[in-house]
Amino acid sequence: MTSLTLESPAVPISLHAALNEAERIASKDRSSLYRVSQYFEDSQRYDAFVAMYAVMRVVDDLVDNAGDKATLPAEERNALHTEIDTWEQRISRAYAGRPAAHPLEIALAWAVDRFPVPERLWQLFLDAMRHDIDVPRFREFQDFLKYTEGASVAPTTLFVHLICAERQPDGRYRLNDFDYLECGRQLGTFAYIAHILRDVRPDMESSPQGLIYISQSDLREQGLDEEALRRFTKVGAGGTPFARLVESLVRRARGYEALGTRLAATVWGRLPADRAFIFRLIVGTYSALLDGIATHPGIVLTTRPVLSATELALLAERTARESGFPLNRIATTQPGRRAARGQPAIPPSARLSRKERWTETAWTVGGALLATVAICVGHSWPWILVTVLAVELGVLVRRDWGRRDAMRMVVGGVTGVITEAVSEAAGLWIHPYPQWFGMFPAYLMVCYLMLGFAVPRLVKAVAGAERSPNDGNRMALWGATTVWVLVTVACALAAGSNGLLLGACGLSLALFLACFRSLHDGITVGLGALLGLVWEIPCTLAGAWRFPQPELFGLIPFWLPLAYATYFGAVGRMSWAAVQWMESRRT
Repeated sequence: MTSLTLESPAVPISLHAALNEAERIASKDRSSLYRVSQYFEDSQRYDAFVAMYAVMRVVDDLVDNAGDKATLPAEERNALHTEIDTWEQRISRAYAGRPAAHPLEIALAWAVDRFPVPERLWQLFLDAMRHDIDVPRFREFQDFLKYTEGASVAPTTLFVHLICAERQPDGRYRLNDFDYLECGRQLGTFAYIAHILRDVRPDMESSPQGLIYISQSDLREQGLDEEALRRFTKVGAGGTPFARLVESLVRRARGYEALGTRLAATVWGRLPADRAFIFRLIVGTYSALLDGIATHPGIVLTTRPVLSATELALLAERTARESGFPLNRIATTQPGRRAARGQPAIPPSARLSRKERWTETAWTVGGALLATVAICVGHSWPWILVTVLAVELGVLVRRDWGRRDAMRMVVGGVTGVITEAVSEAAGLWIHPYPQWFGMFPAYLMVCYLMLGFAVPRLVKAVAGAERSPNDGNRMALWGATTVWVLVTVACALAAGSNGLLLGACGLSLALFLACFRSLHDGITVGLGALLGLVWEIPCTLAGAWRFPQPELFGLIPFWLPLAYATYFGAVGRMSWAAVQWMESRRT
C-alpha cells in the first residue's frame, strides 16, 4: 500500500500503518461486531470495517469516559463539544479525500472511498454523541428513536453496507437493488432496544445518577420512575411493573425486527457464505437476546448474562449450517487480520487469578504424584489399592465438584477402560495382577476416573482459563473420537513392532494437531506426554506392569509418550464436547 496525499504532513503515514492503528483501536473492546468481522474473506471489507469502527470507538469512548453528564462542569462540557466538532472536521476531510496526518483520518478516507456510504450517517452519529453530552434522559419514546438514529442505526447501516455491497469494475463497492438504509434503520432500532434492556443494571451503576435510556413516558406508563429503577437494580428484582415495562419494549423491538429481517432476507440467499453467516449471526444474536429477556425480564437487573457462552456457541454453529459456512472456521479463535493481533478465546473476566492457577496445579499434580506412589507401593494388593485411590478421588471431588466433572469422569472412565482392554488384549503391556476380564487390575478404572476429573482442571490452570465453547462443537466431537479410535486400533494392529507402533502413534498425533490447534489442545498434548513419563517410568520400575519390548531406560518403549499425548488430546476434546452437549440440553 502507498501513502495517501496528506494535508501538509510533517511525516508521511502509510495506509498500511494507518489501518494497523485502526485495527488496534477497533479490537480493544472485542465487541460482537469486531468478533464477527474476523470472518470476512474479503480483506478490503475487513479493513474498511476497522477503519470506520475505530473512529466510532474513539468518539464514543471520548463521551463515555467523561463521567456523569448530569454533573459535568460547563468547561468540560464545552471541551467535549469541541472534540466532537474536531472529529466532524476530520470526517469531512476524509470524505473530501484530503485527510490530515492522522492515522484514523487516513484509514477512514480510504474506507469511504472504497465503500461510499452517505456522510449523513456520520452526522447522525455525532449528533447522538452531542445528545449524550447535553441531554442524559429521554422524555418520550420518540426522543429515544431520534437518538437511536445516530447511536445505533448509523453504525448498523454502515455495517449492512459493508456486508452487502458488491465490488464494481472501478474497485468501489456499491449496492444497486437493496434498500440498505431502511434495513439498517429497522435492524439498528431493534438491536438497540435489546441492547439497552440487556444493560439496564450496568448503565444504572455507571455513575451516581446512572444512565437511563428508557423514556420517562414509558416508565410513567407502568407507574415507575428513576428511583424505582435504582431500587430494582440494587435488589436485583423488579416485580410485575418492571416485567410489563420490558414486555412493552420487547413488543416494539419485535416489530422493528420483523421489518428489518424481511428486508435482510431478500439478500441473504444471494450473499457468499461468509457474509451471509455474519449478517444472520448478528441478527440472530440480538433476536436470541430478546428471547432471553422476554422469558426472564428480571435477569437484566442481575449480574447473570442473558445468553450463556454455550448458547452463543450453539447459535453460531446453527447459523453456520444455515449459511453454508464451514464449521471449522468457527471452531477456533480467529486471529487479527492485519498486525497479527488476535482476540483471546476467553474474555479477561473469565480468566483465573494467579492464586487460583497455582492452587489448582498443586492439587492436580499432587494428586497424580500421590496416585503414582500408591501404585508403586500397593500394586501387589490391588483391592486395597482400589480403596486407597477411591479415597484420594473422593478428597479431590469433595474439594471442588461440579456437573462438568461428572461428565468428564464418565468420558475418562469409558475411554480408559476400552483403551486398556484393547491394548491389554493386543499385548502392548502386561499386568501381573489382572482382575477385570482377566486382563487388567480394577484400580486402573479409578485411575481413569481420576484422570477424567483432574486433567481438564490442570489444563485450565496452565492455560489460565476454561476452553472456548466452540472447542466442543459436533465437529470437534466426531474428529476427536475418530482420532482416539484410530490410535487405539492402529496400536493394537501394530503390536509386536515398536517401529510400527512409533509410526502409528506419530501419525495419529500429527492428525490430531492438524485438526485441533487451540492453546488448550497444545497444553493437553504436552501434559499427556509428560504425565505419561512421570507415571509410567516409576510404575514400570516398581513392577506394577511391564512392556514386552522396552527401550527408554530399559523400561518403556519410545512410542508410549506419543500414544499418551494423542490419547490425552483426543479425550480432552471429547470430554469438553460432552460437557457442551450436557449444558445445551439443560438450556
